[in-house]
Amino acid sequence: GTWTLMVREGVYELGCRPVDDPGIDCGSSVEDEPLAAGYLQGTGNTVTFVHDPELTSELTGCKLPVSSSLPDHCGPGGSAAGLGTMTWELEGNTLTFSGDMSQTYQFAIEPWTKIG
Repeated sequence: GTWTLMVREGVYELGCRPVDDPGIDCGSSVEDEPLAAGYLQGTGNTVTFVHDPELTSELTGCKLPVSSSLPDHCGPGGSAAGLGTMTWELEGNTLTFSGDMSQTYQFAIEPWTKIG
């Protein structure tokens, strides 16, 4: 799938658009909507993604409490989505994350391209 990370005024949204195989490309997601959302904290080139289930629910309409098994409920979204504390570097339009690969694997696997 095509992963998108939108950052605006200290808030992030992480989404994925299925390309070939909905339900597989982006985990269990079959729609192009945020999978997780929350707030950014940190200084300099270190950032921590703090998942906020209530914000995710507001953006997507998923139900609370968080559940990976109940239909229509918000997913875990925190460390389960590869979020955590990372170091970032921006060169031109290329954004690179690094950190503990057990926590940030999907962010650090390859560079991101800035599109907006």
